[in-house]
Amino acid sequence: MFTTTTSRRLGLIAGAGVIAAVTGTLGIATATPERAHHTIRLTSVQLRDTIIKGVDVATDRDVSHGQTVGYDVTSCQVDPASHTAKCDVAMARSDGMLRGRATIDVNTGTGTGRITGGTRTYQGVSGSLSVAPGASQGRVKITISYHS
Repeated sequence: MFTTTTSRRLGLIAGAGVIAAVTGTLGIATATPERAHHTIRLTSVQLRDTIIKGVDVATDRDVSHGQTVGYDVTSCQVDPASHTAKCDVAMARSDGMLRGRATIDVNTGTGTGRITGGTRTYQGVSGSLSVAPGASQGRVKITISYHS
C-alpha cells in the first residue's frame, strides 16, 4: 500500500501568517505593534520511514544551504480512497520546537498546512506551511511562514 514514493511524499510537512490587529482608542485608530514576519525555507531529507499500525511515521534531517538546521518527525494517517495524508509534524531547531499539521496529496507530493504552536522562540507563533517534492527521492522542500 505504501511505496517509497508515497513515503517520500509524506516527509515533513510544516507556516503562513497572521495579520496584525488594528484597534481604536477614544475614537482614534492606533495600530498595535506589528508582529514580525518570518519565513523558513529548507529541504527535509528522510532518515527513516516505517508504518506502525497503519500510520506512516518518519524522521528527517532538515537542511538549508547545505547545513543541518534541525530534525523533524511526522506521523501521517493516509486515506487510500482520497490519496491524501493528514500529518502531524514536530520540528526541533536550536532555538526551539515548531509544531504543525498538514494535508498532503500523496500522488503529487504537494501539500499545505498550518503552524499550531511551538516552544521558546516559536512560543505563540502562528502561520502556514507548504510542502513540495524535492530534487531527488527522499527529499521534500518545505516553506514555513509565521508571525511572532
